[in-house]
Amino acid sequence: MDTISLWQLAVLAAASTLVGFSKTAVSGANTISLAVFAAVLPARESTGVLLPILIAGDLLAVRVYRRHAHWPTLLRLFPAVAVGVAAGNSRS
Repeated sequence: MDTISLWQLAVLAAASTLVGFSKTAVSGANTISLAVFAAVLPARESTGVLLPILIAGDLLAVRVYRRHAHWPTLLRLFPAVAVGVAAGNSRS
């Protein structure tokens, strides 16, 4: 796929908005946005487009909500999370 039509771009923009909604309050919206991205783009390209969108959403959420975090609880959970991430990376 060399070019994206204006219609496809509009559909992808709407699906990107759904990704944002799924990050905040409407958890089922992510399923719809994944299906839309997969329908408009090939599998590898849709993954390549969605990953930066999801990372940007996470970075924005950290920036907005870090003042409301309960840091002692997060620090207590950190060792288990680190073990899980290390185990997940070693399996790939």
